[in-house]
Amino acid sequence: MVKEINYTLLLIAGAFLLNACDSKETDHAVAGDSNTVTTSPTKDEMPSTKSTMALTKIEFTESSFNFGNIDEGKKVDHIFKFKNTGSNPLVLQDARASCGCTIPEYTKDTIAPGQEGKIKVIYDSAGKKGQIDKTVTVTANTDPDKTDIKISAFVVEKKAGPYKQ
Repeated sequence: MVKEINYTLLLIAGAFLLNACDSKETDHAVAGDSNTVTTSPTKDEMPSTKSTMALTKIEFTESSFNFGNIDEGKKVDHIFKFKNTGSNPLVLQDARASCGCTIPEYTKDTIAPGQEGKIKVIYDSAGKKGQIDKTVTVTANTDPDKTDIKISAFVVEKKAGPYKQ
């Protein structure tokens, strides 16, 4: 009987916790209230780039680059240049690679109409071999808001040295 009561209490507590975790906090600001709770908006509540910023155009000098053959373990990089060809300021919100072996570094400053920016893409071939094709997705106040740039290479496997005893 005690076991059944404990089990029931455990189920009730679990249901309460699940319900508490699923609820959304809201701002309850009262003048002079120091206990105000502020939460960040969820992804669905975030305003989209298109609705909050004037749109412009981005034009890359090249949208893909092939490193050719590279030795396994080597880090290589390439700079993709782009220009704001629209009439409004260009803001890059993000540049995200398709995997952790590729790291984009991008211009964080606002790019005025007619001005240029760059994205440096670094690829680390450690532990890789054969053909690689990686994508970096650039998110900006453009239409469409996402633009892909790509890198490729053929990673030549390191030859194992002679076995020594």
